[in-house]
Amino acid sequence: SASKWFTWGWTLQELTGPSEVVFFANGWTRIGTKHGLSSIISRITGMPARFLLGDVLRQASVAQRCPGRQRDRQTTKVEDIAYCLLGIFDIRKPLIYGEREKAFRWLQEEIKSIGRPEYLCLDASHDSGR
Repeated sequence: SASKWFTWGWTLQELTGPSEVVFFANGWTRIGTKHGLSSIISRITGMPARFLLGDVLRQASVAQRCPGRQRDRQTTKVEDIAYCLLGIFDIRKPLIYGEREKAFRWLQEEIKSIGRPEYLCLDASHDSGR
């Protein structure tokens, strides 16, 4: 849980995309797999373990797809916080670097169109730290 990797913006996609993820420590010491560590990973990321392990993300609520911790993730560009959620919501959009907060507003509108807009996971005032 102390790994900086868990604070990166693209971590959720890297966890939900592949069926198998293996974690290593310094010196290439194997720590475990996504499956074996799923309850710990779920607690750290806020993403329910069943979606980390292969359940279809479309079945997840908006809140489950975008854990509150997403706002705290670190990215190089401000708009990457929005862009890294496109796959989580199965949304297609060309990436236009330089649009900054406009990316947040666009993604929020797309999330609303999915249905159940009871929870918007992004704050357009987010300031990227990486």
